[in-house]
Amino acid sequence: MKIGIATTVDGPPTVDAADHLRVLLECSNDAIIASSLEGLVNGWNPAAERLFGYSSAAMTGRPLGLLCAADRQDEVELILDVIRGGQRVEKFQTERLHSCGKAIPVSLTVAPIHGSDGTPIGTSTIVRDLTHEQHAQTKLWEEQFLDGLTRLPNRRLFNDKLHVALGREDLESAPLALLMLNIDRFQEVNEALGDTYGDHLLIQAGSRIQACSQAAGAPPGVVMARLSGDEFALLLPGLDGGPRLQEAVACVLDHLRQPFRIAEHEVTVSARAGFAVAPRDGITPEELRMHAEMALREARRLGGDRWQAFTEELRRAASRRARLQAELRQALELQQFELHYQPILSLRDGSLCRCEALLRWCHPELGMVPPAEFIPLAEESGLIRQIGHWVFCTALAQAVSWRRHLRADIQIAVNLSPVQLAMAHSREIDEWAQLVRASGLPRGA
Repeated sequence: MKIGIATTVDGPPTVDAADHLRVLLECSNDAIIASSLEGLVNGWNPAAERLFGYSSAAMTGRPLGLLCAADRQDEVELILDVIRGGQRVEKFQTERLHSCGKAIPVSLTVAPIHGSDGTPIGTSTIVRDLTHEQHAQTKLWEEQFLDGLTRLPNRRLFNDKLHVALGREDLESAPLALLMLNIDRFQEVNEALGDTYGDHLLIQAGSRIQACSQAAGAPPGVVMARLSGDEFALLLPGLDGGPRLQEAVACVLDHLRQPFRIAEHEVTVSARAGFAVAPRDGITPEELRMHAEMALREARRLGGDRWQAFTEELRRAASRRARLQAELRQALELQQFELHYQPILSLRDGSLCRCEALLRWCHPELGMVPPAEFIPLAEESGLIRQIGHWVFCTALAQAVSWRRHLRADIQIAVNLSPVQLAMAHSREIDEWAQLVRASGLPRGA
């Protein structure tokens, strides 16, 4: 590169303005292209050579359209029209072609070059390569919307797509099924083989579900996601809960039933699924998700490799369950619990030898609530600990009362929940022993 330098006696050397401009063009990281108003290249800096793969000599005198794909040829003439009118084009994002034919995402800023009379005589284009910027944007989007393990849509993206799908005007004539499923025994695989094997199981399970959902006969527009852990979800448009949907669900469960090969191990799992259909079972994302989750919980409760549709019976059961769960703590405070004593008779002579304390909840509006209904709720909420302590103390007081008034030592068997035992501290067990000793009951009563 040759730079012309002028010197003066009194000052430092100065660089000629034209040469200074040439240095800037040659050192720029952005491709800079000059052209005539007809679109013929007459200036091409080294950054343009690097970006497009053409030398300056190869491009001089050739049309700018050489850099455009067939469907973008009109862009060149439209930009030249703007320049001929004396206007600029600012940061126009498009694609241009490398000499090898590869498309490059770019941003174009095009300005007119004016002649001595002020009219446009050519164009100056700054081309910025957006490849790295787009890669960064793509990576950021993937981090926000894709599951990092399976590369499937995550809960956030799935919820967005569910919201859009439920906003369709033809929802009544083209229903939408939401299928949610869990992989059974996933935790066992994780604990037995380790997290790495569990991850591979999830990746393979996701691939199988996706392959099944894309199989021949599957409705177009299926969306699949991994929501969390071993929980996956599918949006199945055009299915109303009839045989086609049931066949699709059965296909997914059948695919997951086949053995998985993970390194040297063969792992067999199964799955449980629940689904709800819009608009029949809900028209909002929250409502449809809630009902599909209800169906999935029911499938888990029933056990085995199965699927469950949302029904009105499930809705009523869920409503009752929510009410009981909310009122359970109040039941203890308002003394709504009772102990009923089941006599245990001797087969030898028919005499009463002991009895079993049975907990009952006498609800002021619902009547007697079965233990099978409220005990699991107490275990889930942790209230089983307080309720179990109340049962123990009440049964102990009853035994003392019978001894005092009936002059009889009647043994009372008290059932303890495994959850309560797991939660109990040694000091609580010591407290029960102290209460028994303080009651005055004979040993073994």
